[in-house]
Amino acid sequence: MVLLIGLASPTSVATAVGAGHRLGIPIMLDTPTATLDATWVRDVERLGVDALVVTTNVDHGHRGAHPLDRARQLRAWTQLPVAVSGGFGPTDRHILTSGDWDIAIVGRSITEALDPAAATHHTLRLTDRANRTTA
Repeated sequence: MVLLIGLASPTSVATAVGAGHRLGIPIMLDTPTATLDATWVRDVERLGVDALVVTTNVDHGHRGAHPLDRARQLRAWTQLPVAVSGGFGPTDRHILTSGDWDIAIVGRSITEALDPAAATHHTLRLTDRANRTTA
């Protein structure tokens, strides 16, 4: 899967989608923080992206809407898979059990853990348990 991060022009998105389709690689598109609305979503759906992503740069802190709030907005406007990223991990049960995302991107809580394998398995157990209880 390829993730286009940051603002991408319609031409860049269409080029990436075309290459992704030729190579059999899904293209996920980062959502803009300032201009996220239903019109933007419809426009990028027409370009053929495979998923939308709410990213939050935790180095800059959480400004504006929480990633789950933005994911919930997207869920109301699209049937595309919604991924969410934002500095959370196994201790954020409310995020891991939320139905507002299809893909959770977990980074530092695993890569910076004392035991990355254990942190990965713990996170997977939590999300698997949540999926079984909400399915």
